[in-house]
Amino acid sequence: MKTRLSALAFTLATLLAPAANAALVTIGKDQGPIIDACYPGAPGCSFDSWDMIQNGFTAQTSTAYFDSNAFLYLHDDGGITESVFASVDGYHFDAVMANARAYSNVYQTAADPRPPGGFGDPDFDIWATGTQPAYGNVGWFGYRDGAEVAQMVYHQDGDYSDLAFGTDFTDLDRLVLRSLIPAGALDYVLGDDTLLGQPGTYWCAEWCAGVKLATLTLNVRAPAPSAVPLPAGFGPLALVLMLLGLSAAITGRKRRAPAAAPRHAA
Repeated sequence: MKTRLSALAFTLATLLAPAANAALVTIGKDQGPIIDACYPGAPGCSFDSWDMIQNGFTAQTSTAYFDSNAFLYLHDDGGITESVFASVDGYHFDAVMANARAYSNVYQTAADPRPPGGFGDPDFDIWATGTQPAYGNVGWFGYRDGAEVAQMVYHQDGDYSDLAFGTDFTDLDRLVLRSLIPAGALDYVLGDDTLLGQPGTYWCAEWCAGVKLATLTLNVRAPAPSAVPLPAGFGPLALVLMLLGLSAAITGRKRRAPAAAPRHAA
């Protein structure tokens, strides 16, 4: 009887356990039709960003510039610096791979005191463009149930390349891509060199940085339908009672069965 109950419990767990279907989904350039979730100029929509839905995932892009090689473009020159990827059906997912490029136009003035003059004077230009700091200008952030559970920040200044995510970017409900700028960086300085008065100041001639995404591949953890459809309102407790009752009936029937008559040798 104990063995039979264990078998029934295992069967019940198998029937009721939520199964999951994992499927790779890629969003990005040439990955299928894009739905306009909130198009610039539409009532209530921003003029600087475009909310898109492709292959069941949301994303946002700036609208001021266009790059035929990119699916979305983040920048600080009249655009947006963050895009949020999430399943429109609420599915959790793993971040697998991205193909992206990034650049930085950020300078940092030298550590020496500011020389006299302004832009166009050789000594000032050398001081003002003392270095182009290799700070973390690209950031990927993974969230689950409102909490940040994964982070990857790095410097990139070059053409499109593949990026593989780590194992901590799993079971997410949101993935955020950000174009990062050093805190306190001065923007559009080229026309007003009087802003550069302190050594070690971060500044940008015009816009500071940008990230362009070509494709993003995700592993979607979509729940599978139950293998055994149950009637509406038929809960797990009812199923347990039904199985236990069936087991008891079988056991009682075996106990009540008459013994077979003895056989006599011919």
